[in-house]
Amino acid sequence: MEKKLYTKIGNIIENIFIKFIGLAAIICLFIVNLAVLARLMKISISWSDEIIKIIFIYIVYIGTALAYKTDGLIGITMLEEYLYKKSNHKIYKLLKLFQHIIIIVFAIFCTYQSYLMTIRQFSYGELTPALEIPAAISTLGFVIGSIIWIYYGIEKIIQYLKLN
Repeated sequence: MEKKLYTKIGNIIENIFIKFIGLAAIICLFIVNLAVLARLMKISISWSDEIIKIIFIYIVYIGTALAYKTDGLIGITMLEEYLYKKSNHKIYKLLKLFQHIIIIVFAIFCTYQSYLMTIRQFSYGELTPALEIPAAISTLGFVIGSIIWIYYGIEKIIQYLKLN
């Protein structure tokens, strides 16, 4: 069966962000070890905490979207398994559709709020204390992760609707 364009795009996005998360985790590990060594040598590198916080935000929010794509987030597993085992899967499919719709609504809310926060931070010129880079860079990770989450939610709804 030929894969649909939205599925191909979703897989490309997933591959890019999996590599991004892996690289970000390696960078975090390096910076944390560097900070520990610096403290042992009585040297202060105040920027390390800021960089780790920013990278961690991207890892968490993009990772959440990727976990959602692969059904790695919390669900109502006991109820889902019970409904799936029944001979008629219509109630199961309705439950899954309802879950995805609620998740998309939540992700849209998160996207909107984080977008407003990002715009506010850029417009006020907020800077991080140590590096003095725009504070909105960290909030942008939330926006990106939420948009990916919405994309995967729409993809899942399309897949479930085609199964009926």
